[in-house]
Amino acid sequence: MGELFVGRVLRDGKVTIPKRIRELVGVVEGDYVRLELVGVVKAKVARRGRGRVGRGRGRV
Repeated sequence: MGELFVGRVLRDGKVTIPKRIRELVGVVEGDYVRLELVGVVKAKVARRGRGRVGRGRGRV
């Protein structure tokens, strides 16, 4: 069950797991998952707007 993915850390410390991975391994709300942190990819800080990154709008 060693699926590698990149999740996103949300404001309150929750980590996202992509839907494809959740479906593949059968993870549902309320389940506990064991994670291994192998690295951190820093998000770029947006200069405009509400600080959202990676929305494909071409503004950075």
